[in-house]
Amino acid sequence: KEQELIKENQFTQQQKIDKLKSEIEVKSKGLDKTIQTKNILNNLFQGLKEKNIEAYRAKDLAKSDYEKKKAELEKLAQEYKKLESQSKSMLEERENRITTLQHQINEKIDKELKVLMDKFNLEKTKYDK
Repeated sequence: KEQELIKENQFTQQQKIDKLKSEIEVKSKGLDKTIQTKNILNNLFQGLKEKNIEAYRAKDLAKSDYEKKKAELEKLAQEYKKLESQSKSMLEERENRITTLQHQINEKIDKELKVLMDKFNLEKTKYDK
């Protein structure tokens, strides 16, 4: 009878050992899946982190390009205003010069006309007498 109890006890212990082994295998598989999932998530987050860094670099580059273009546009606007001012000044100078020349020509014509009229009147008076 003692032998039977020992066998039963051994059988029961073997069943407990098998059950524990089975639980360990299940937990081990679950742990493996968890580790696998953790690794996948780590890889995913690392990829996202790299994409985020790339996005910030692209943003910084775009901002830098924008600032350069903005500065170039401001410089061009200043140059345009300077050229516009110069052309207005040159145009005014030329208009003034043309006006002066017109006055000089008109004065010369008036003088020559007066001289001619005086000569004509002188000749006329000769003939009138």
